[in-house]
Amino acid sequence: MARSDFISSRIVLNLLVLIEEHLISMQRDPHSPEFDSWQSEVDYLWKKIFKKISLMENQYQKKNLEIIKPVWMDYITHYQQL
Repeated sequence: MARSDFISSRIVLNLLVLIEEHLISMQRDPHSPEFDSWQSEVDYLWKKIFKKISLMENQYQKKNLEIIKPVWMDYITHYQQL
């Protein structure tokens, strides 16, 4: 693994933890005044994750996409507005 891909993978995992924490808060209190700001931050974090993954070599892209898939699917199923 290229060092930059290793670092990017760690960043992706760290951002994913932040997203999971926000999603827990969003599930716990969907009527909170902070809900919209949580969702905006989660959207921003997802953009950062996908940007990091897009810069990786193909094999590491696949690995990281598999890692984020369960959380991504949960998010787009329950929170993403069309």
